[in-house]
Amino acid sequence: MSVDFVAAFHRGQQAALQAREDREEIDDIVQALSDDLFGVTDGKLRISIRKFPKRFPVLPDGAVSAGDDEWLCACNEKIRDAGEVRVAKWMRPYRGFPCTLIFGGREVRCHDGDALGEALAELLQDAWVADQLKDLLGRSGKLKLMQ
Repeated sequence: MSVDFVAAFHRGQQAALQAREDREEIDDIVQALSDDLFGVTDGKLRISIRKFPKRFPVLPDGAVSAGDDEWLCACNEKIRDAGEVRVAKWMRPYRGFPCTLIFGGREVRCHDGDALGEALAELLQDAWVADQLKDLLGRSGKLKLMQ
């Protein structure tokens, strides 16, 4: 047999390490976005990646497709019942990059952290997204109790 399983194992370990680093970089960038918006909106606006169950019809054999959809969501931290807004569809493979944002009829694939940062800046400049964030910031409701 001419397959080098030991070398393959080592390449897999390196790939797992790189994937972990890439996922951490992505999480850090999204957190930086959220922190910046939180600061500029006087502690109101937060951005996060949220999972929602996929909505598939029951298949003919009675099975239901499993899995979740991920979305980049915004919420008003100061209003308990203000709800949240899904501003972009989010797709990230286990390895981290390339991740994909879908918004404004566009699909933006990001192969590294710099590209992700640029895509998130474009997202904030999108007219529909900006309108949704403005609406979210203007909502009234019951104040959250600080704990």
